[in-house]
Amino acid sequence: MAELQAEVIAVPPFHLKYLKKGHAIHFRCHAPEAAGMRVDVMTKMRGVDTFAKLWARRSTLLAEEGTSYQLMSLPDLVKARRLSATRIGR
Repeated sequence: MAELQAEVIAVPPFHLKYLKKGHAIHFRCHAPEAAGMRVDVMTKMRGVDTFAKLWARRSTLLAEEGTSYQLMSLPDLVKARRLSATRIGR
């Protein structure tokens, strides 16, 4: 997160106790290569498939410098975020 110059933009703060409870921690990136991007750190996702199934449906992005990034598929991400928002009453 330091390399991304990411700052916490929503509560709760970035502490292990909140991650263990299943809260998502939201960051906004300020590094030039990622300026404005948002990163959500989640340790628990309720109501989605197992990790193995999610991993099988992942998307892989290859950056220009050769770094490979593994991302949750868009449909799985939408479902996870929808369930998360519903659970906390948004």
